[in-house]
Amino acid sequence: MEVLGPAYYAALTLENVKAGFKAAGIHPFNPEAIMKDKMAPSLATAKTNPFPGATPIAIKKTVKFLLPELSTPCAPI
Repeated sequence: MEVLGPAYYAALTLENVKAGFKAAGIHPFNPEAIMKDKMAPSLATAKTNPFPGATPIAIKKTVKFLLPELSTPCAPI
């Protein structure tokens, strides 16, 4: 986080956020900002999981091991 943190906060400026909204056509609204061919549905692929061990259970166990304070159940509000 020593490297990512400063870069993240340096890039997270009001100007960059506004530019992202404008480029996506969100504000000001511009339905032509994204080309129609880019809005087509995804094609089915035969790719397998590139991370064979990254199942939801494996991820939960890894988080529980590395960050036990985040793994304790919270009481409902």
